[in-house]
Amino acid sequence: LDAHLYVFLAVLLAVAHRFVCGRRLWTRFTARTFVVVDCTVNYKLLRAYGSKLGALAFPFTGFSVVGQNGEDHFVHEMTHLAQSNVILLVGRPDGRLGSLAASEAAVIMSTQQARYICSRPMRGVEALSVGHNPWAKEGLFRRQLVLPADSRPLFMSQKLLTTEHGAHAPGDVVQKAGALMAHAATASS
Repeated sequence: LDAHLYVFLAVLLAVAHRFVCGRRLWTRFTARTFVVVDCTVNYKLLRAYGSKLGALAFPFTGFSVVGQNGEDHFVHEMTHLAQSNVILLVGRPDGRLGSLAASEAAVIMSTQQARYICSRPMRGVEALSVGHNPWAKEGLFRRQLVLPADSRPLFMSQKLLTTEHGAHAPGDVVQKAGALMAHAATASS
């Protein structure tokens, strides 16, 4: 009995820790891979920082860090990593701004492709989101961190598109920007 306890103690502790943290209980018991999905400068800096932290970790708690730009090569280079040991850390542009709405939509679409590549929902990757826009596609992100934007002044596009308060889907903002440009073109002719 003692031998069985010691053999399975690590698994039992890992499951208990996942239960307390509110994470999926029966994902793989292997090293994790963190995939940073953000603009090129951010993912390279975070990848370097994360790999240095990984070098300080104990061997049994090891992890790897990779990254890619969500608007560029992420879908082609990283979605084949869609396994249950992968955690996506997704940095989202503020899609409430007219100039960034298409960028946020592209990041959400590439995250969606990586997230739902596995047919069973409990077997795919976990996605965590960081950004200023409180809007999130239902069921896409496991957790979402909304950064406050109260201390910066409003952008002109936020005032024109009336996206200064609350959550706004990037697709809605793109449509509003298109309608505003069409109105401006007809008014000038």
